Amino acid sequence: DVLLRNLNKEREDPKVLAARAKEQYLQ
Repeated sequence: DVLLRNLNKEREDPKVLAARAKEQYLQ
């Protein structure tokens, strides 16, 4: 499934991981 593949790619993207970690820290 292309959508799942894109989601997995985003999840593995260091920039995305950093952004999510930052969001979690700010909350």
